[in-house]
Amino acid sequence: MRVISVEPLQCSNGWETWTFVRAATDDGRVGYGECSDWQMPRGLAGAVRDLAVEVVGRDPRQVAALTDDMAARMRQNVGGLARKALAGIEAALWDLKGQALGAPIVELLGGPTRERIRVYWSHCGSYRARHAEVLGTPPLDSWDALAALGREAARRGYTALKTNPLRPGDPAYFARPPDGNLERGDLAVIVRQIETLRAAAGPDVDICLDLNFRYRPAAVIQIARALEPCELFWLEYDSYDPQALAHVRRSIRTPLCSGENLTAVHDYARFFQAGAMDVAMVDVAWNGIAQSLHVAELAKAHEVQVAPHNYYSHVSTWMCAHVAAAVSNLRIMEIDVDAAPWRDALVSAVPRIEHGWMIPAWTPGLGTQLDEDVLHAHPPPIT
Repeated sequence: MRVISVEPLQCSNGWETWTFVRAATDDGRVGYGECSDWQMPRGLAGAVRDLAVEVVGRDPRQVAALTDDMAARMRQNVGGLARKALAGIEAALWDLKGQALGAPIVELLGGPTRERIRVYWSHCGSYRARHAEVLGTPPLDSWDALAALGREAARRGYTALKTNPLRPGDPAYFARPPDGNLERGDLAVIVRQIETLRAAAGPDVDICLDLNFRYRPAAVIQIARALEPCELFWLEYDSYDPQALAHVRRSIRTPLCSGENLTAVHDYARFFQAGAMDVAMVDVAWNGIAQSLHVAELAKAHEVQVAPHNYYSHVSTWMCAHVAAAVSNLRIMEIDVDAAPWRDALVSAVPRIEHGWMIPAWTPGLGTQLDEDVLHAHPPPIT
């Protein structure tokens, strides 16, 4: 069994680009992985091609050895697009190995620790505010529309949701200050937004607020303290400075989630040692399946829970599910409910979500395959 080709495949998700890896073998098998990066899809596709030379002609079942060789090739370009490309190829290799052995990837990782995976509705309101026409959803053009969305999330059985700082409208306003400072008006908008979702979704739905890199630490602390009555599930904030993030964590009562921007164990190690987060957001499509498992084990050693970062296609959701099922320190898993109308048609097996939980039906390998005809019918919005 030898790999005969490794290539990137890309398509539109409605407004940005999904990036996949397709690996084929000489016995007719095809494995898939995902490593989507919305900001630099051209560079990502090129990185996949650069690393493919380490894999073609070799046995795909030697996942660890092939991953080490790809890592050696990118040793002067650690992290970033190179790491993401490696992660996509590695997932395709795991898929091929699982198919060859007749076992789902989770079994190759030691077997599942749970029968179902709690998920949260991510970007709740954020996508509708920008892309309602593509999504075929009601626009988020008023506070009443935001309240209706909160009720919808609860009605559809989701026990948790996450949103970004925004004010509904036509167009909606997203708080993204270039200097990272918090203006009084923006704080009022954020408080009203979370209070609106809390009142609409009810007391039993957990709410997360994702601040990404929007604010400086002092502003994050101010936001967290203002939102204490809303009892957030977590406040999500990203920083490349472990000490700054640790300062934020020590200064607030709300659990702090971070790390979606980090790749590889050595990156996370600095933040765990600093005591910088309560929940580590781990992007499986950027770290790779095995690396994500290593991050989860290191997090466990520091009493930190993990939550897979997943705002891509169903290929990524399956990748995340194998990791989420295998680890013992899972907090919850991200999933986008609002997505391109063709997302389900893009794969052979759609994740089964019931009452806010993913119920995996494990099959050999990844558990799903791309429909490449659907993929090519939706070319990426890049030239």
